[in-house]
Amino acid sequence: DLTTATASREQLQRELDAVRSAAAASVEQLEQLHRQLAENESSLVQVRTQATTSSDEQTTQIEELTARLAQREASLAKAVASARKSKERLSQLRVQSEADASKADESFTSLQQELEDQSKQRATALEEAHAQEVASLSGECQRLGDALRAADEEKAER
Repeated sequence: DLTTATASREQLQRELDAVRSAAAASVEQLEQLHRQLAENESSLVQVRTQATTSSDEQTTQIEELTARLAQREASLAKAVASARKSKERLSQLRVQSEADASKADESFTSLQQELEDQSKQRATALEEAHAQEVASLSGECQRLGDALRAADEEKAER
């Protein structure tokens, strides 16, 4: 269970890293699109100024830039949505990772307690077996001592 939880946690960590990378890339793309949008807006202002004194050709350029600006804004909206989804997934992974870590800690604590209990039981059983062996040997020594005394008494009587 601990190994599975650890493996699960490592998998979640890898997914979390992947989502973070994707979020960073989305933010970078968002910043780039924002810069491009600012440049386009600046260009649009310049073209509009020239359009007041220019011909239909400049009006066409304004329309093209406006269309490009609309495309950039749509791309920017997509990038923002992607960044939000990445942030949400990151939050979900963080919660799941914390839950898995808590489960792993509980499993570890449970296993540790079980091992301690088993160790205590084994120590108690060994102590009891040792006490029985000591008692048995003590009885055997007593019996042999009695036999020696009886032999000595018998030898003394002869």
